[in-house]
Amino acid sequence: ITKLGADPKELGGLKRLEMLFGLKFPQKDIRKIVSPLFVLYDLRIILLHAVSNEKRKETLVSACQRLGIPDDSTFDIIYPELIRQLTTCFEHLIV
Repeated sequence: ITKLGADPKELGGLKRLEMLFGLKFPQKDIRKIVSPLFVLYDLRIILLHAVSNEKRKETLVSACQRLGIPDDSTFDIIYPELIRQLTTCFEHLIV
């Protein structure tokens, strides 16, 4: 990771993981593949931590956009799509 110009101590766990997979699979669009992991993390933050309603709404819209579903989707739509994309993520990375 240091050879890529990043300081591992300054990166979060998901960013480190993204960089490592990028090294292992340089031919794949790793940012797109691991995106569901970041969506899952963001949803965890807004559901388990005290955040403003505005931040919660912003994060939900961002999550929906990254999942490719309508911005006003409810969790009944978000979670099945997130699970589908997480499954695809793991299928791409287990080689």
